[in-house]
Amino acid sequence: MGIPLTCQGEVQAPRKGASLYVELWVTDEFGNRARFKLKRRCPLWVLFEAYCSRRKLTGDMKFLFAGREVSPLDTPEVLNMSDVDSLIALPQHCLVV
Repeated sequence: MGIPLTCQGEVQAPRKGASLYVELWVTDEFGNRARFKLKRRCPLWVLFEAYCSRRKLTGDMKFLFAGREVSPLDTPEVLNMSDVDSLIALPQHCLVV
């Protein structure tokens, strides 16, 4: 099970009926998967840094969700992510066709 990732400045309560946390999968270009659990209103840069640290990656990475590049300032709540959703991690120089 993934370690819950938290971010500073979390003051708002979650939506009624919604879980405070969301579990997301990150898949690399080789099909390897990693699971992360973070707060719905936490910026995704927290997940990005944890993923790169866990995989010992130092180069620039880009992350895709639903075929679009994700901003590090986006949150799972803004992107309407759920527990079954997955991000794709690619080196910055990769082309997506």
